[in-house]
Amino acid sequence: MKISFFLLLACLLLPALSNASDVRFIQSVNRLTAPAMLVDVVDTESAALTTLAWPSELTGWVTQQQITHWLNNQMADSVKLTWSGRNKTWVSLCFPIKESELRDSVTSELSAQLAKKHVVLEQLLFEKLPCANSSEYSVRFVSLKRLGQRNAIAKFTVLSDEKSNSDIDVTLRYSAMINVLELNHSVAKFDAVNKSDFSIVKQLWTGKELPAEAVLTRHEFKKSMRKGQAVMLSDIQLKNAVTQGQMVKVMVTNGPVVIEAKGRAMTSANEGEQIKVKVNGSNSLSNAVVVAEGEVHVSV
Repeated sequence: MKISFFLLLACLLLPALSNASDVRFIQSVNRLTAPAMLVDVVDTESAALTTLAWPSELTGWVTQQQITHWLNNQMADSVKLTWSGRNKTWVSLCFPIKESELRDSVTSELSAQLAKKHVVLEQLLFEKLPCANSSEYSVRFVSLKRLGQRNAIAKFTVLSDEKSNSDIDVTLRYSAMINVLELNHSVAKFDAVNKSDFSIVKQLWTGKELPAEAVLTRHEFKKSMRKGQAVMLSDIQLKNAVTQGQMVKVMVTNGPVVIEAKGRAMTSANEGEQIKVKVNGSNSLSNAVVVAEGEVHVSV
């Protein structure tokens, strides 16, 4: 029994002792933030290797043999290398662009776009900062495209010290606030929208809210709503300038002659739309254009 126990203990300790000076790839590496250290790419228990900077010549597909050769030149034969794990990995150095060099232009453009919707930028977060090809670079803002009410993509041109240009996309998340109209009392379907019936409150913008600055002339509610509800864009509609069956003023023009008459609208319509009207005293329908609330023009 004692012999079996010691054999089992030896089997457990043997791998640990044999790997004490192992140097191996940690994982596949797409980019390293410069300056990079050797331990960013390979795993080692040797204190002598932890202070070594990653050599700039070892980029692209790098093998264990290449690193072994380089280490032997650096450390002579003082470190014994016993490799395990990956045989090669892809390494490229990254010179991350500073957020401060992107923020001002992005904030300015995004704020300008949101202002057109009566929205104020509240918070801006960059998802992942891109890299330049060298430590010496400059960036120029190109454009910004919003993707809904939370995400956006900003385009920049990067000029490196090699005098080469490269275009990059920077993803970001943002949040914005909007002043909305909150009902002071309940309303019924088709009630006229009157700003005096609202209070202004601030809330997170989702793109569905009706901005407090909206022009609400001749609008009506599409449904009944309760006191304290915020009004959404989908809650209101433009009230028809003319409704079906309504008696309207008909201005009949024939060259320089204009005659005012009364008639009945056969359909509902807004300004600029065509409808059929039946002029008083006529047995036929006439084509008319709605020009104002309760008024149409007929040309003959």
